Amino acid sequence: MNAVQKHVRILAVCLVVYSCLFAMIGVILGLWGIFFGGLLMGDRNAIPGGTFLIVLVLILSVPGVIAGIGMSKFRRWSRIAALVFLVLHLIVFPFGTVLGIYGLAVLLNPRAWPLFESAAPV
Repeated sequence: MNAVQKHVRILAVCLVVYSCLFAMIGVILGLWGIFFGGLLMGDRNAIPGGTFLIVLVLILSVPGVIAGIGMSKFRRWSRIAALVFLVLHLIVFPFGTVLGIYGLAVLLNPRAWPLFESAAPV
Protein backbone atom coordinates (compact mmCIF):
# COMPACT_ATOMS: atom_id res chain seq x y z
CA MET A 1 0.00 0.00 0.00
CA ASN A 2 1.48 3.33 -1.05
CA ALA A 3 1.24 6.67 0.79
CA VAL A 4 -1.76 7.91 -1.18
CA GLN A 5 -3.73 4.75 -0.42
CA LYS A 6 -2.91 5.14 3.27
CA HIS A 7 -4.17 8.72 3.26
CA VAL A 8 -7.38 7.70 1.50
CA ARG A 9 -7.97 4.97 4.09
CA ILE A 10 -7.19 7.36 6.95
CA LEU A 11 -9.61 9.88 5.45
CA ALA A 12 -12.29 7.18 5.11
CA VAL A 13 -11.98 6.29 8.80
CA CYS A 14 -11.98 9.97 9.77
CA LEU A 15 -15.14 10.59 7.73
CA VAL A 16 -17.01 7.75 9.43
CA VAL A 17 -15.84 8.72 12.92
CA TYR A 18 -16.52 12.44 12.37
CA SER A 19 -19.98 11.75 10.92
CA CYS A 20 -20.93 9.45 13.80
CA LEU A 21 -19.72 11.96 16.41
CA PHE A 22 -21.50 14.80 14.60
CA ALA A 23 -24.72 12.77 14.61
CA MET A 24 -24.33 11.74 18.24
CA ILE A 25 -23.74 15.30 19.45
CA GLY A 26 -26.68 16.61 17.40
CA VAL A 27 -29.04 13.91 18.67
CA ILE A 28 -27.98 14.56 22.27
CA LEU A 29 -28.54 18.31 21.86
CA GLY A 30 -31.92 17.71 20.22
CA LEU A 31 -33.03 15.33 22.97
CA TRP A 32 -31.76 17.75 25.59
CA GLY A 33 -33.85 20.51 24.04
CA ILE A 34 -36.91 18.30 23.85
CA PHE A 35 -36.56 17.04 27.40
CA PHE A 36 -35.62 20.22 29.23
CA GLY A 37 -37.37 22.77 27.06
CA GLY A 38 -40.42 20.82 26.08
CA LEU A 39 -41.16 18.47 28.92
CA LEU A 40 -39.76 20.20 32.00
CA MET A 41 -40.31 23.85 31.09
CA GLY A 42 -43.54 23.34 29.15
CA ASP A 43 -42.32 25.10 26.01
CA ARG A 44 -44.31 23.51 23.18
CA ASN A 45 -41.96 24.96 20.53
CA ALA A 46 -38.97 23.06 21.93
CA ILE A 47 -40.33 19.65 20.91
CA PRO A 48 -40.59 20.38 17.14
CA GLY A 49 -37.32 22.34 17.30
CA GLY A 50 -35.45 19.47 18.94
CA THR A 51 -36.97 16.97 16.53
CA PHE A 52 -35.98 19.16 13.59
CA LEU A 53 -32.40 19.35 14.91
CA ILE A 54 -32.20 15.57 15.25
CA VAL A 55 -33.52 14.97 11.73
CA LEU A 56 -31.26 17.67 10.24
CA VAL A 57 -28.13 16.31 11.90
CA LEU A 58 -28.91 12.77 10.76
CA ILE A 59 -29.48 13.98 7.20
CA LEU A 60 -26.12 15.77 7.30
CA SER A 61 -24.27 12.82 8.87
CA VAL A 62 -25.43 9.75 6.96
CA PRO A 63 -23.78 10.78 3.66
CA GLY A 64 -20.42 11.04 5.44
CA VAL A 65 -20.70 7.50 6.77
CA ILE A 66 -21.72 6.19 3.36
CA ALA A 67 -18.91 8.09 1.59
CA GLY A 68 -16.36 6.89 4.15
CA ILE A 69 -17.36 3.26 3.71
CA GLY A 70 -17.26 3.62 -0.08
CA MET A 71 -13.85 5.30 0.09
CA SER A 72 -12.44 2.44 2.13
CA LYS A 73 -13.34 0.22 -0.84
CA PHE A 74 -12.14 2.82 -3.39
CA ARG A 75 -15.56 3.06 -5.06
CA ARG A 76 -15.73 5.59 -7.89
CA TRP A 77 -18.83 7.39 -6.57
CA SER A 78 -17.39 7.77 -3.09
CA ARG A 79 -14.76 10.32 -4.13
CA ILE A 80 -17.37 12.78 -5.42
CA ALA A 81 -19.69 12.11 -2.46
CA ALA A 82 -16.84 12.72 -0.02
CA LEU A 83 -15.81 15.93 -1.80
CA VAL A 84 -19.35 17.32 -1.56
CA PHE A 85 -19.61 16.27 2.10
CA LEU A 86 -16.23 17.79 2.96
CA VAL A 87 -16.97 21.10 1.24
CA LEU A 88 -20.28 21.40 3.09
CA HIS A 89 -18.61 20.67 6.43
CA LEU A 90 -15.81 23.21 5.97
CA ILE A 91 -17.96 25.69 7.91
CA VAL A 92 -18.21 23.38 10.95
CA PHE A 93 -15.31 24.96 12.84
CA PRO A 94 -12.84 23.58 13.98
CA PHE A 95 -13.15 19.85 13.28
CA GLY A 96 -15.11 20.04 10.03
CA THR A 97 -12.70 22.67 8.75
CA VAL A 98 -9.61 20.58 9.54
CA LEU A 99 -11.15 17.41 8.11
CA GLY A 100 -12.35 19.31 5.04
CA ILE A 101 -8.93 20.77 4.29
CA TYR A 102 -7.21 17.41 4.77
CA GLY A 103 -9.85 15.61 2.71
CA LEU A 104 -9.66 18.09 -0.15
CA ALA A 105 -5.86 17.79 -0.16
CA VAL A 106 -6.09 13.99 -0.33
CA LEU A 107 -8.94 13.65 -2.82
CA LEU A 108 -7.85 16.42 -5.19
CA ASN A 109 -4.34 14.96 -5.38
CA PRO A 110 -3.92 13.70 -8.98
CA ARG A 111 -2.21 10.55 -7.68
CA ALA A 112 -5.42 9.59 -5.82
CA TRP A 113 -7.65 9.69 -8.91
CA PRO A 114 -6.49 6.36 -10.41
CA LEU A 115 -7.32 4.58 -7.14
CA PHE A 116 -10.99 5.34 -7.65
CA GLU A 117 -11.01 4.70 -11.40
CA SER A 118 -9.81 1.11 -11.09
CA ALA A 119 -12.46 0.03 -8.60
CA ALA A 120 -15.52 -1.68 -10.00
CA PRO A 121 -18.60 0.55 -9.71
CA VAL A 122 -21.31 -0.64 -7.38
